[in-house]
Amino acid sequence: RNGGHAALLHDLQLDRDGNVWASAMASRKIVRLNTTTFQFTTWDVPAEYGAEPHAADFDRDGNYWFNMYAGNYVVKLDPRSGKFTGFSTKIKTPQLYGLVVDRKGTVWFTEMNGSNLGKIDPRTGELTEYPTPTPNAGPHRMHEDSKGNLWFTETYAGKIGKFDPTILKFTEYELGFPKGFPSSLQIDKAD
Repeated sequence: RNGGHAALLHDLQLDRDGNVWASAMASRKIVRLNTTTFQFTTWDVPAEYGAEPHAADFDRDGNYWFNMYAGNYVVKLDPRSGKFTGFSTKIKTPQLYGLVVDRKGTVWFTEMNGSNLGKIDPRTGELTEYPTPTPNAGPHRMHEDSKGNLWFTETYAGKIGKFDPTILKFTEYELGFPKGFPSSLQIDKAD
């Protein structure tokens, strides 16, 4: 608890050493539990990036990338130095939700209110946004398949979306119940 409010841990992740990480939404903290020593380490996310750290993933260098649900930043935490680096979206109230670092190291995220998939090139810091074919689709959770395609739910449209980043092509799949509000998805072993 922080100030009488629950921590609201979100998006538990394991790092390459088996430590457990979480975004503590209500307290604007990133939390790591060392699974060998059972010691916690916390980092306070700078207020300038917004509130409610949310979905997260690791890059190949062990940096922890996460988005701010109530803010317009995707943020990188270097756990060795404790340094935060923020990348601002073009939309000021995007309601960032899903995030994945792909096998090439590119950071991808969803903007529910902007109805975009976003991309950050970690080498240059360039941020690009791609609008979904269906306006106001509400892209939500996302995962990468074995071919490098990004699959995501379109919560407000009742669809599943696929984005091929090599040719910048979207494909959408109707679920058959337009008000179904799909929230999450998983990639099976036969992808």
